[in-house]
Amino acid sequence: MRAKYDRAPADGHYLAWLLRRVAPTRPVAIVGHSYGALVSLEALRDLVAVGRPGGAAWADRPGRTHVVRVAPAVRCDALAPRGPYRQSLACVDRLTLVANSSDVALHFFDCVDRRPPTAALGAVAMPRRWLPADVEYRAVDAADIVGACHRLCPYLDSAVLARRIATAAVADLEAAW
Repeated sequence: MRAKYDRAPADGHYLAWLLRRVAPTRPVAIVGHSYGALVSLEALRDLVAVGRPGGAAWADRPGRTHVVRVAPAVRCDALAPRGPYRQSLACVDRLTLVANSSDVALHFFDCVDRRPPTAALGAVAMPRRWLPADVEYRAVDAADIVGACHRLCPYLDSAVLARRIATAAVADLEAAW
């Protein structure tokens, strides 16, 4: 568990490298589960810092960026006004959070990230007021559907959750092509 957490920044750099190659007019949907959500945050932080080839800022690209985080193993204050990934919001047009307040694995998140210990975003969610007004935000607690499980399969096996995840990722992106 700790090794995956420690590897997320490096994997985020690789994802940012890939995203920099997407044409600015192309819409992008990023779906991250568990530590995949942390990888996507690291990638977006890189995109804010470095931008795209030629020095253009990712936030200024005309293509929309939708981000879906499913049971994210990320600090609950990651996107707070003084959070470590706050700047990554400059790259996001829509953020959807599928949390799970019953997820047993996420309740041990404070054993992984101890600066200072805090709950996982995927277990406790976050308030809308932390986000800029121009970022669309939706959140749902999947505890009643998924239960204590942390694996991705139960989320995708649920027609309701799978539809929510897919819709959040791609709705309104087709028109942009």
